[in-house]
Amino acid sequence: MFTSIFYWRVMSKTPFRFVHLSCFGPLVALLAICLLGPPLVGQELGEAEDSERLFQEAVESYREADYYRALIGFRGLLRDSPQHRRTTAALLMQAKCYYWLQNYDQAIENLQSLLEKFEHSTYLDNVHYLLGNCYYRLGHSWQAADQFRQVIENSDLPTLTDLARDCLRVLIVAELSGRQLDKLYDGLPDDPLSPWILLEIARRELSADHREEAAAAAMQVLSLFPGGEPAAEAEKIRKSAVEKPPQTITIGIICPRSGSYARYGENLHHGVQQAVEEHNTFSDIKIQLKVRDSQAAAVRAVQAVRELIDDESTLAVIGPLLSTAAVGAGTVCDCRGVPLISPTASEGEIAAIGRFVFQRSVAARTLGKKMAAYAVDELGLRHFATLAPGDEYGNAAVEGFSDEATKRGAEMLMVTRYPPGAADFKDQLTQIRRRKQAYDDSLKNLGLLPMDTNPTEPDTIPPEERRVFIDGIFIPAYPEEAGMIAPQIAFYRLQTQILGTSAWGNREALRIGGQYLEGVVFATDFSEELFSEENDRFAADYRVRYGKRPGMVATFSYECAKLILQGIENGVRGREGMCQFLSRAEGFTSLTGRISFNNNDGANDEAMILTVQNDQVIKLK
Repeated sequence: MFTSIFYWRVMSKTPFRFVHLSCFGPLVALLAICLLGPPLVGQELGEAEDSERLFQEAVESYREADYYRALIGFRGLLRDSPQHRRTTAALLMQAKCYYWLQNYDQAIENLQSLLEKFEHSTYLDNVHYLLGNCYYRLGHSWQAADQFRQVIENSDLPTLTDLARDCLRVLIVAELSGRQLDKLYDGLPDDPLSPWILLEIARRELSADHREEAAAAAMQVLSLFPGGEPAAEAEKIRKSAVEKPPQTITIGIICPRSGSYARYGENLHHGVQQAVEEHNTFSDIKIQLKVRDSQAAAVRAVQAVRELIDDESTLAVIGPLLSTAAVGAGTVCDCRGVPLISPTASEGEIAAIGRFVFQRSVAARTLGKKMAAYAVDELGLRHFATLAPGDEYGNAAVEGFSDEATKRGAEMLMVTRYPPGAADFKDQLTQIRRRKQAYDDSLKNLGLLPMDTNPTEPDTIPPEERRVFIDGIFIPAYPEEAGMIAPQIAFYRLQTQILGTSAWGNREALRIGGQYLEGVVFATDFSEELFSEENDRFAADYRVRYGKRPGMVATFSYECAKLILQGIENGVRGREGMCQFLSRAEGFTSLTGRISFNNNDGANDEAMILTVQNDQVIKLK
């Protein structure tokens, strides 16, 4: 959520006012000299200089993001020189190190100790700001908000105050309860954030259909803070609150809200929620959401979808997250005539369950086919090998690639598999080398290939060490695997065009593989690195609401909700009508590409072809 480098003073204020001793006579002067002791000379002055040097060295380590080394420096300084003039600064910096090392409890303990022992420190505002960040990271939203409030109330540092307001605004929108918002407003009645607090209270009341309370809160914004963006938003809320209650349509959500997949379920929910809240702000047709926990289990997903569609107001269902749960839920929805879109289920046959079932995520088989078509038709490649995880995803992607490449006249020389999560690919790459060398030898014996296919290498190099050329290797790997496979291809002297699917554009793969991913070409339906202007806006709003970046799950869920909402805006009110609207979807402009259900019986078949150039993901097609 809050990743800015914490602001702290570099210009210290002198807390004591010096007075000429001559004003009080010789006796007072003598007493003062006794109390103060002799000036720093010799060894004491050297110790002070050593302490200052150690402090500056630790600060330099912090600036270089070497937080562990910096922590050791600050701890050593506080241990050896507990009364050094940099004591409070060292305590604060030590806490910052703990924060960046994600030891939030220890950071809080340090900061609270600083507050207790040095209540007049010039760094108190920085302490409260850092405490707010620590509490947020631990999920203590109200404690975080209270710390930011103290910074806003007490600090005379505009930069720090603005940072605290930015953090607090995120909490206002996404984290604080209605009662906490009331309490926060009481503590900040005249701050620039005050109208935004009241505005959020008004929004919450309107969402709960508490129309009188919503109108009252909106009027409070208009009377106390006339003009500006909050007033304009408050006027919209006031009008909505006093108008006749609009028609309400229900969209159901099935996602895991408990268990090991709960955080992905939360992302799915948040993506749909953001789309619906945007719609409800400006539309007279109000949408409400009903969420049921699938627990990422097939049986529970069936039970959950039954609960949702028994309500006649449920127009459509978004979810489940996983293919295993989507099969049963989709079967129930199709039998009952209720449209279901799964944002992320990627098994190829889910949409084939029936005409009421749709898939946003492009199936692995389809991605393989798209990659093969581009490799043969656009890149002119003719001979391929594959290296894939030996699971359902890898098998489907290889099947799609092989079928499409063969159909277009290319030749598959070798199919190899590895256990998902593997890190060493020597056996598979060696098999590909030997197969291509044997293939080349057979062509040479038939006179179809020159005897010396690599004249730049001396013939004294043994066969196992020579470079082997193959047009392309299709590798539908997962992100960490992709990052490790690319360097090993170079190590085992295979010269080829790497072809793949979505994982090759993942940040983790780019981080691990580095320069070895240069020139990789892959088919995908999502890339974090390719953001349109609309996607930039969505991502910024999502971060404000939920304090994190939207990933693939949140993005796809938002897109599914927007597609259903477009149907509602076009006048669709019944389940059959929504099914027909979705079945005709062609080239719907999404945040990361397009969605088409009309060409593939409810399964989206729109994919992009991307490549990596100079550490950047570039769109080819």
